[in-house]
Amino acid sequence: MLPETISRQCIIDSPAAEGTNACYSQAEDVYFKSSRKKLNLRHQSMRREHVRRLSTGLSPSLTELSIGPVFEDSKTMLSIISWLPRSITTLDLDLRSQLDVVEAVMPILCSMKHLTSLTLRFFGDGGALELAKWIHLNPNLQILDLKWNRIGSKGAEALLGALVSCNHGLKHLNLSCNCILECNAIEKFLPHSQLDSFDISFNLIGDSEIQQISRGLSWNTKLRELDLRGCQRITDNGLRSLLSCISGRNTSLWHLHIPKSCQGRSNLSGQILYWLRVNKAGRRLLQEQDFVDRSLWALVLQKGSPDPAIVYHFLRNGIL
Repeated sequence: MLPETISRQCIIDSPAAEGTNACYSQAEDVYFKSSRKKLNLRHQSMRREHVRRLSTGLSPSLTELSIGPVFEDSKTMLSIISWLPRSITTLDLDLRSQLDVVEAVMPILCSMKHLTSLTLRFFGDGGALELAKWIHLNPNLQILDLKWNRIGSKGAEALLGALVSCNHGLKHLNLSCNCILECNAIEKFLPHSQLDSFDISFNLIGDSEIQQISRGLSWNTKLRELDLRGCQRITDNGLRSLLSCISGRNTSLWHLHIPKSCQGRSNLSGQILYWLRVNKAGRRLLQEQDFVDRSLWALVLQKGSPDPAIVYHFLRNGIL
């Protein structure tokens, strides 16, 4: 079925139309050819006669498409993906009803260099392992959302390792709400990562993994936001590792989301917040330049405002 707004204008099914360009109503023409930039076909039944329509009848202004998981069969799903127009830069694809073709669809998806944002839904490590094999084919991908996929440690290791191997320029990675227990690759991944934000919230990582993350962050100069909410195995020992990293070497991280169970239990979260604010105010300038143009400090203090501790930090270091 097509969306409710046009569901009453059904496609005319006939033997002559099957497998070819079926007869569409005027209402459907208006819907597909409208100037909208987003098209949501999630949970709409995609049949074979929709393939040609989606490949040739979509508006050239369409840039975002959400589709799946209801496909007539695997062939229909593969055909629709293969014929996606190049105008689409953001794709949300649900494969949970067609897990048997994940291996076949991943190289097709990754070869679409017009995609800059990709959201995938599948179950288990299998999808992550296949994605890791082919992600190097699309260096233009900026956003990868893999939340709620039951990805385990094996799948996460493979994906992060692949991103390092191809020196990928990915900016936003979401691995939240999965089943990641341990991930040794994360320590090697972070120093080479180009990520602006990394979401690994609501996984099973604990203090040991936080120590690896902290060692990786010590050499990272790009990451702005790290989300660890819902990781209930993190204790004060993990927070101490993060505090040591942020107060000592890391000057790029601005936002760190920690589990609620760690908030208010000690003054560690407050100390971490202080150094994050110092980072945001421009602490990197203190380490990267021997002399800082005074004209820059108005901007630095504006970023640090209204926290007086930021000004104190600069005064203590003899900058102002």
